[in-house]
Amino acid sequence: MLPFVPSLSKHEWSHALRQAQGERLSFTMQDSTCNGEIRRQRLRNMAHPLASPDAKYTYADLSSWPDDERWELIEGKAYAMTTPNRWHSLVSTNLARILTNHFHGSPCEVHIGNFGIRLPKGQEKDEEVDTVVIPDLVVVCDQSKLDERGCRGAPELIVEILSPSTAAHDQLRKLNLYEKHGVKEYWIITGRHPDVVHPEIRKALWPPRHP
Repeated sequence: MLPFVPSLSKHEWSHALRQAQGERLSFTMQDSTCNGEIRRQRLRNMAHPLASPDAKYTYADLSSWPDDERWELIEGKAYAMTTPNRWHSLVSTNLARILTNHFHGSPCEVHIGNFGIRLPKGQEKDEEVDTVVIPDLVVVCDQSKLDERGCRGAPELIVEILSPSTAAHDQLRKLNLYEKHGVKEYWIITGRHPDVVHPEIRKALWPPRHP
């Protein structure tokens, strides 16, 4: 049974959350009429791409941004991430299941979702890294690259599932980036051209559409 939770107003909850999170605002609990202005005031007090879109950022900046936002950094430039649709999610989940079964018993780990890859230029500290990506799916076999923050260094495999809003980003900018950092394999998947995937797993990735 859940413990008793006292009835608090939204402002009381907000105050309690600020205390618990080191004065970090919980935007979702603000009144809708002032939510936008509170967010803008908060962003003006931090290094954030919505406040300074042309600035250069690092992993330290990224770690300070609100949890309800998803960003990638490529050579210091911030790129907002879109929310995957249902079909995107199905393909990602099915592929993760196939690869997890394939790598069972090996040191390789399969990750999907909000799993960050830090790609340093050299030996700089994590906080100074200016390239951090969150691919749709990642396979990492070198355990020395894994830590509580995700992965530092190039994984064995990165998969990106295209959507109209990310096609150019994934096919050009990220392709060049992953090649530069030594990613061994990069798979680009699009629902319109499933032949880019090996035919043995095509049916598993693209379950039949129902009318």
